[in-house]
Amino acid sequence: LEKMRDFAAAEKEGQAHRLDVAEGYMAIDLFDCAQEALNTYDGFEGSDKTIETRRAELSIRIALQLNQPRHAFDRAEEARQTFPDNPEIQLLFQEASVAFAAWEERVDVARASLPESTDAAESSMEAGDFYFRIRDFVMAAQHYQAAATESNSGEAYYRLAKVSRELGHDDEAVSALEHALVH
Repeated sequence: LEKMRDFAAAEKEGQAHRLDVAEGYMAIDLFDCAQEALNTYDGFEGSDKTIETRRAELSIRIALQLNQPRHAFDRAEEARQTFPDNPEIQLLFQEASVAFAAWEERVDVARASLPESTDAAESSMEAGDFYFRIRDFVMAAQHYQAAATESNSGEAYYRLAKVSRELGHDDEAVSALEHALVH
C-alpha cells in the first residue's frame, strides 16, 4: 500500500511538471510546443482538482492563442461544466465564446465567397482545405475523410494523412497514406 501511495505521489508530481513545461512554452510564445507538452498530459485516476483545473485553463488558453476558437470553445464549455464555481474558467469561457462567434462570422463570409460545386467530393476537399488553412484540423479531417469516402481519391487520402499528422494521430496518418498510395 505504501508503494502505491508513493507511485501516486510521483505520478501527480510528473503531471504537474508537464503543465509547468506547457506554461513555460506559453511564456515565450511557443504555443505549438505548449500544446505538445499538454498533449503528453494524460491525467490519472484521482487527479488533484487543482491540477485538472490548471490543465483545463491551459488547454483553453493554448487553443485561443493558436487561433482555434472552436476547440477553445469546446474545451471551455467542458471545463465550465466540470468546474462551475471557478471564476477563471468562467472568464475563459466568455473569451472563447466571443472568439468562436467572431470565427463563425468569418467562416460565413468565406463560405459565401467560395464557388459553388456540384461535386460532393470536390466540395468536401474545398471545405477541408479551408479548415486546414485556418488551422481547424478536426473539421479539416472530417471534410477530407468525407472526400476520401466519396471519391476514393489518393489526393483526399494524402490530405487526410497530413491533417491526421497535425492532430497527432500517427496511426491514422499512416493508414491514410497507405490508402493514398493505392489510389
